Formats: sequence, structure tokens, C-alpha cells
Amino acid sequence: MIRNDERPHLTTIIMATGAVLNIVLDWLFIVVMGLEAAGAAIATVMAQAAVGLWGIAYFLSRKANTRIALTDICFSWAYTVRTLSAGLPSLFMFFYYGFVLAIHNRLLMDYGGVLAVGAFTIVGYVQGVYYMFSEGVATGIQPLVSYNHGAGSRQRLLTTLRIGLGTVLSIGIGSVLLINLFPEAIAFIFNKDDITLQQMTVTALHLHLFSMFLDGFIVLTAAWFQSMAKSRVASWITAGNMLVQIPLLIALPPLFGITGVLITLPVSNVILAIPVAWILWMDLRALKNPQPNPISVQTAT
Repeated sequence: MIRNDERPHLTTIIMATGAVLNIVLDWLFIVVMGLEAAGAAIATVMAQAAVGLWGIAYFLSRKANTRIALTDICFSWAYTVRTLSAGLPSLFMFFYYGFVLAIHNRLLMDYGGVLAVGAFTIVGYVQGVYYMFSEGVATGIQPLVSYNHGAGSRQRLLTTLRIGLGTVLSIGIGSVLLINLFPEAIAFIFNKDDITLQQMTVTALHLHLFSMFLDGFIVLTAAWFQSMAKSRVASWITAGNMLVQIPLLIALPPLFGITGVLITLPVSNVILAIPVAWILWMDLRALKNPQPNPISVQTAT
């Protein structure tokens, strides 16, 4: 909300402060006070509470462009439904990543054992960095897309999309090339002693991440439609990867074993990216060639 209030730098400061505070409180409660897991939980809650209170204080202050008074706070079913509808794609997006980890870990344990789960954990770290990077770019373009969509600035919309797609795809393709060129070096960073785990990790990197750049394309396209107030399309895209993966997870592992588990995600990315690219192309065609408004034409005549 602060980012949409034209204060992206303050957003970064608040989030960074919360992260640093969490680390400091972890050290205090776990190392100094010996509270172990309970200390980590307390530290997380306190850090998040500080961030939340800081954000609320900003909107109640005179520094906010959209200042909120206590009298403005009221409940509306209409706005609640619209807000939930607009946020549904984000819910699917976060749920999707947890879904992928849970199901893959279960199947990898069945078909490959602890070693396969360990290799997939390492691969998950590599994939997670790019996935979170793509989410960051997608989140960053949302206020720009929403604002320019409301202002009717088609050229700025197209420029924003081009920069966003160019960023996630170039970084994604470059990352896939580096992963396939130097998989041993990546595996060695996470594990220096177990040769078998290193070999399994190299195999998992090749099989599981060959279409990783499409993650960024799908995430950013979903954010585009969500920012354009097309929540139904965005929800379909974010939920689509799960819906495509479920039959693949049922069919591929019995046929190919652990290889079938590892290739499910990249194959589903390829399958989903095709209709997503077509939908985006059709949307851009409509954006570049808007239909004339009959009322406007009649008025002009």
C-alpha cells in the first residue's frame, strides 16, 4: 500500500528494517536467552508487528499522500468482495509454491528416498531465488500498470510490460544457461563432502530447471492481468500450473520414476506457457487497437 502511495523507497526501508530486526531478535532470544524455536517464533512475530505498526503510522501521518483518518475506517461488503477478488491471484501464487514443494517432496521420498529429497532441496533454493526475483519484478510493475491503465496511457503500459518481461526472461534464460554449464559448481556450494548427493543434485538441476525462465513469464503475466483488474484471467493463470501439474504428477512418476517427478514442473511450465502467451498476445492486440466507443462516435458525429 505504501508503494502504491508513491513511496517505494520507504517500502524498501521498512521491509529491510523488519528483516534486520528479525535477525537481531533471533540472536537475542535464541543465542543469548536460549529460547530455541520459541525464541525464533517470538522474534518473527515482533519483527512483523513492528513493520505493520510502522506502515499504519505512515498512513495516519501527514507524510502520506493518501492520509487515512480513523473516521475513514469502516466495513463494506462491496469493497471486501472486490478486494478479495483482486487478491485471489496472489493467493494462488503463494499457495502454488508450497503445493509444489509438498507434493514433490512426498513423491521424491517414495521414488528416490532421502538422497533425492536432499538434492531437490538444493535445487529448490536455486529455483526459489529466481522465483522470488520474478515476484519482485511482478510486484514492482503492478502500481505502474494500474496507474497507467486508469490513466489510459497505452504506450506506457506497453513499455512497462516490455521492461518487465525483458528483465525476467533475460535473467531467467541466463540463469538456465549458467545452471546447465556449471551444475557441479552449484552443487559444490551447498555440499562439499557427499559425492553421491552432488551427482544427484547435478541431475536434478538439469531435469528440474530447464524451463525455469517460464516461471518468470507466467508470474509476470499473471501480475499484468491482475493489475489491469482482470482478476479472473490472472486467477486462471496462477491456478493453471497446479491444475496442469496434478495429472502429470499422477502419470509421469509411475512411468519414469524419479525422472518423472523432476520433469513434471518444467513440462507443466511449457504446457501452460503456450495458452498464457496466446492470451497475452490477444490482450496486447486489443490494447494496441482499441475498439471505438459508440457513444463517443455518435457524440462526435
